[in-house]
Amino acid sequence: SSSSRIAVTLSGNTLVVSDTDGYTCQILILERNGAGVWIQQVDVGSFIKQACPENIWLSGLSLNGDTLAVGGGIYGKYTYVFARDAVGLWTLEANLTHVDTVNTDWVGFTVSLHGDVLAISVEGDDDKGLNAGAVYMYTRANKTWTKSANLTHVD
Repeated sequence: SSSSRIAVTLSGNTLVVSDTDGYTCQILILERNGAGVWIQQVDVGSFIKQACPENIWLSGLSLNGDTLAVGGGIYGKYTYVFARDAVGLWTLEANLTHVDTVNTDWVGFTVSLHGDVLAISVEGDDDKGLNAGAVYMYTRANKTWTKSANLTHVD
């Protein structure tokens, strides 16, 4: 589509590619085999179709090992976390709902995942002034994600 946004993230032999355009949400997970060939494993967008189109368009991606974070993007109030189990199956581990945001906050336009720590951008957060922005920090313990900080601009 002429208005689509492509996002990619890579960790080891796993590549995630999203192609979102406001009407569709395709988030493909590919694995590189021993011969160096990339093989599609699953479209995790199928897990979150209820969020399309309004919550996924312009979403950020971050892959770290067996965990994938998909930001809500424009008008989104959710961040999705997927986990790969020991046999390679991907499942939805968490649907992080950001109740303290409004549609213009652009939650998850960018996300960054490292181990059990997840940073989620909130582009239009107004806590420190009009559209000053913020970063929501989450930590995971026993497959449960908990908001640990709300980082805002410091004067």
